[in-house]
Amino acid sequence: MRTVLFAMFAIVSWGCTDSSSPGATTPSQTETAAANPTQPANDTSGPATAAPSGKAEAGPESGKIREAMKSMEAQPAESRQAFAGAALAELTQGRLPEPLRKAFGDLQSAPLQGRRLILMKGLATPEAVSAWTAVCPAGATVLGDMEKLAPKDQGKHLVTTCKVGGDSLITPAEAERTDGIALAAALTAAQLLGKAEVERELLAFFLKASPAG
Repeated sequence: MRTVLFAMFAIVSWGCTDSSSPGATTPSQTETAAANPTQPANDTSGPATAAPSGKAEAGPESGKIREAMKSMEAQPAESRQAFAGAALAELTQGRLPEPLRKAFGDLQSAPLQGRRLILMKGLATPEAVSAWTAVCPAGATVLGDMEKLAPKDQGKHLVTTCKVGGDSLITPAEAERTDGIALAAALTAAQLLGKAEVERELLAFFLKASPAG
């Protein structure tokens, strides 16, 4: 199953090629559907829109989420990750590609060992791969490398290959100790959401609850 997903990344990455570039072609609906099995082949709704680049205004909901994060700090990492995923899914409707948004939400009902696969599926869409490529120029190639690496080595591989970390979301040292697929999913979401503060706080909380191993 994982091999099929990594093949999807390659297909989707090819489909994200700029059609104005020499030799570029537009992917067929069948290829798009294969890369995104949750979306019908004739879906013409277009990609989800990203959040405005300005800071999100603080409101009662943001305060409640911050209080909940604080109250969850003593909980096991598995519970904190599920909480952060559910909160992100609720906050980002219409702002993340639906498969990625749904993947975050589905973590709360999945066993820990199945969560990486859920996140990989969420990343296998043209919008997500395009955003990930903006974070890491190696794009789908580096995601494909994950299959060859032990989970404990994947975060370090992303730091080395993509130079991730060094912003408010996560430091390079923290990224090296983080699950690679969770790291890719969170950084992709951050790229799509822009500077929305509470969402970035949730993503940072999510990453701290996603250790490699």
